[in-house]
Amino acid sequence: MTSNPTDSPATPAARELIGALTGFGRGMLRPRRPDERLLSTITDAGLPSGDRTVTVSTMPQVPRSLPAGGLIEGAASAGAYATR
Repeated sequence: MTSNPTDSPATPAARELIGALTGFGRGMLRPRRPDERLLSTITDAGLPSGDRTVTVSTMPQVPRSLPAGGLIEGAASAGAYATR
């Protein structure tokens, strides 16, 4: 993949797609363990007082293609954890 932002993303090879799907399947069956050290540093701030009322509106969504980097990221992450 080039660093030029105007170029379209590269099409992943079949091996990369299979690797990404394998990593996704592995993550679904056996997710990563929680990072206890990180979780112990987060303090619970509690809930704010409910003195305001808000309205939430949905925004229109448009379909777009998934860049190859987003698909391959799962395969790269799975490989990084396997080497530890």
